[in-house]
Amino acid sequence: MKKHKNNASDFIGWLTPRGSVDCLIGRTIDDVYIHEAYGSILSVSFLTDDEVVIMGHGQESNEYVELISVDGSLDDLIGKTVRDARMETKSGDNDIMGNSYTWTIFHIHTDLGSVVMRWLGGSNGYHSEEADLLIISLDEFMEALVQ
Repeated sequence: MKKHKNNASDFIGWLTPRGSVDCLIGRTIDDVYIHEAYGSILSVSFLTDDEVVIMGHGQESNEYVELISVDGSLDDLIGKTVRDARMETKSGDNDIMGNSYTWTIFHIHTDLGSVVMRWLGGSNGYHSEEADLLIISLDEFMEALVQ
């Protein structure tokens, strides 16, 4: 697993929702990239043979979305074939400031174990609070990574 700091915004800006986590089913994860900024994990990228699946959120305004917890190790996914992958969301509107929030939970399962990633997003209720998925070509990802 590789961590990248300071260039996370290069990837986050691409996150116009496009794709579903089940696109990982049957694919082998070759590597995982973590993109951090301001002390938070803002996106996680899963590299396969020819595509990259990026989880994160393209910020619109004053909302936030960040990875809060991971059950299991992302490193354990590397070199494994994904057997099942799904996403669920849970929303509410009772935080201390009266803002709404959304949990986006991704489950990724291989023959040797599983990883559960919990993303939390919040806003005043007028912006998306979910973690999104973007699927791009491996070439496009590596080109942006070098810049």
